[in-house]
Amino acid sequence: MVANSSITLLRQARTRHTQQELAGIVGVNARTVRRWEVRATPPPDYLADVLKQRGLNTPTPGISETGLFSFIDLFAGIGGIRLGFEKQGGKCLFTSEWNSF
Repeated sequence: MVANSSITLLRQARTRHTQQELAGIVGVNARTVRRWEVRATPPPDYLADVLKQRGLNTPTPGISETGLFSFIDLFAGIGGIRLGFEKQGGKCLFTSEWNSF
């Protein structure tokens, strides 16, 4: 189930980013991203979380790419403040968290 969610989010992210860009963000090489896409190897369990946290999945319908306002999320934790701001039309430009995944 986690793998299917990861694949779906990966496909959404690939509509806006190259394999190389995603590989740099996730911390793997582009060939690894390609193997996940063609299902040669299953993606790791953390991939869906990384894509969501980095905002790489498709933006919320009805909100422009730039958002109504922009903000940064310092000391992110579980993301409660970020979720509230995004639901109000904001776009997160940076997230600071000690745990990269």
